[in-house]
Parts: sequence; C-alpha cells; structure tokens
Amino acid sequence: MNTSSTAIRHSRLVRCIIVLGILPVLPAAANSYSITNISPPGAPPAYATGVNAAGQVSGYATVGAAGAEAWRYTPGTGTVVLGSFGGGDTRAAGINDAGTVTGYSTDAGGAARGFVFNTGTGLVDIGGFGNGEGIFPQHINAAGVVAGVSRRGGNDRAFRFSPPGLTLALGTLPGAAVPAEAAAYGINDAGRVVGIASSPSGFNRAFRTNAAGTGMAELGTLGGDESWAYAINNAGSVAGSATSLSTDTHAFLFTDAAGMTDLQTLGGYNSTSYGLNNTGSVVGSAEILNRDLHAFVWTAAGGMRDLNDIIPINSGWLLTEARAVNDTGVIAGNGLLNGQPRAFLLTSDAGPDVTPPVAVTNVNNITFVGNGLSTRSGPAMRE
Repeated sequence: MNTSSTAIRHSRLVRCIIVLGILPVLPAAANSYSITNISPPGAPPAYATGVNAAGQVSGYATVGAAGAEAWRYTPGTGTVVLGSFGGGDTRAAGINDAGTVTGYSTDAGGAARGFVFNTGTGLVDIGGFGNGEGIFPQHINAAGVVAGVSRRGGNDRAFRFSPPGLTLALGTLPGAAVPAEAAAYGINDAGRVVGIASSPSGFNRAFRTNAAGTGMAELGTLGGDESWAYAINNAGSVAGSATSLSTDTHAFLFTDAAGMTDLQTLGGYNSTSYGLNNTGSVVGSAEILNRDLHAFVWTAAGGMRDLNDIIPINSGWLLTEARAVNDTGVIAGNGLLNGQPRAFLLTSDAGPDVTPPVAVTNVNNITFVGNGLSTRSGPAMRE
C-alpha cells in the first residue's frame, strides 16, 4: 500500500516564552536502516512522494526554474522518466502496489492534466470536469482509484477518479460558508478519502469520507483551530497535522478507537505526518530543538524517532522528511546528500537495534505573546 501524501507548507512568525522540559526516555527502534540514493542520474534536485510494497518509489526531479520530470524508481532496475503531455512540468504524486503512478503533467498550453502511468500504456490523461480546471492527483489505491484536487480560478475542490472515466466531486463539509473549498490527499483500498476542507468555523479541517466518497466528516483538531489529513490506511486510520492550544502544528494519528493522538515533535515546536502503513507506523517531518526539520518514524511502541539517528554514521545524508512507508517498514523520503536535495529509500537492517534509549528535550508550557500564520502553497508537491 502506497502511503504518500502531499505537502501543505505552513510558515509562522512566533514570539513566545518557553519552558524546557525533559520527556520520558524513549525505547529504541527495532532496527537500524540502510539508505539508498534513488535520485535520477545527474545533478537536479529530486524528491520522493510514495512507495509501494515492492519498494518502488514515485517522485520527480526539478528542471530549470519551474519545471519538473516525473520518475519511478524500481529496486534493482533504477529510475525511469515517465514522459509528459508536452509541457515542462510533470510531477508524480503516488504509486500503488501494481506500480501504477499518478500525478500531473502540463500540456503545451500550460494546463495541468492528471495522469496515471503504467509501463505498457505510458501517461494516460484521466480527464476532469470539463471546465478547463487544473487536475492535480495526489494518491492512488490498489484498484487504480485516484484522489486529488481540481483547481479553477483559485478555487480548490476535492475529487475521486475511478477508471475508466468516472470523476466524482466530493463536495465540502456540511455548513461551510460559500465559496467553500476542499482538497483530497489520500485514499485507501476501500475508497475512503481524506484531505482538508473549509469548515463552518471558517478554518481548514481534516476530513474523511465513507467508501462511496460521500459523507465527508470532520476529524477535529488538537485543541487549536485547524487540521490537515494527508494519508489513510486500510483500517481507516488517518495521519496528518493539526494545531494545538498553543497554535503550534503537531503530527497526529487518528483512529476510531482513540480519536486524534498528538505525536509530539523531536524537541521543537512543529511536526507533520505525511504517511502511514497498515501496521500503524507513521512517517513525516518534525522540528528538532534548534527548529531544523528532521525526518521521523513513529510507532506506538517506540514513539517518535529521528531517522538521522538510525542510519549509518558519516553517510553524508541529512534526512529532512519521510514521505511514505510500506507495510514492511521501507521508507521513502527526502533530504540532503552532501548538501544537495536528493530522494532516499530506507530499508530496515536485520537484527536488533542495540542503541540505548535516549531522553528527548522538548518544549512545553508555552505562553504566546503573539503569532501569525500563513497557510498552504500549491496542491501537489513542491512548487
């Protein structure tokens, strides 16, 4: 199961008074990881967006000032560039276990068109609503059903595409003021979709639908005003981020049994979860104490772990975000290799991790003097 998800970037200016505390000692993760640079040959910045059961990865490499080429990586084979619809910007957003990739590609006129890619067919246009809107797929499930965002005139709406050609608009949360918006970022094998939508409160809220793609329901927050859902597994559990009472943004895991659980950070203020698998492991990006972003993996048994602590020493890598994780624990993400943006694949090594548990310094008891928040960038990946 591919568990990629898009990046909604948050930037905030915060003035605050902080009190440092020491969290309980965390148990060590079960294994350390081997790391592979899966970026296409050459020197362009490369970014992974999804991973499937076989360890195939979807991603893209930036070309020029604003362009990109989509690619699919296969272990033992390497990277294949997926082609385009004639424009200069093609980005892969997700991949399913059959190796089918989804994303968008601009045509010669600059319009964004959603695609699915298979080795035998190449890029296939999934169509849209016929209104000249841009189509930005975000995720694809085992049946080839795609969830994503259509954009026209600056207005976003969530959709679900079912092959061979049925596109369903998912609507918005009940009671949201017009013009309400919504964006879909994840879909599971049952067809349930997650994303964000305008809420009656006027803030963005994470949502989840039923298997028919209807019944959009709000998932709540961590005590603040907003939340964002990026991935859903086959049990219906959801990963994303939400604001807390302190207005920090924290990664969350939502389950029907426990509701929304705060996954905390790596010592800083903010974190975001981008993917989860069917065993409940969550991956994402979190601030460390100095506010730098590090990639993490979270499990119920081990809590949040900095992936930089469990890769080979002196590897040359700084892992900044983990984008997706499959059911065997293989992780795809992004970071810096000797200072250059590259995509990585992490594979768990055999044998137990003998690294001793560590205490993590975190920030708590925050009294805010003032803050500001600006919301998301474009719907797909990195712009």
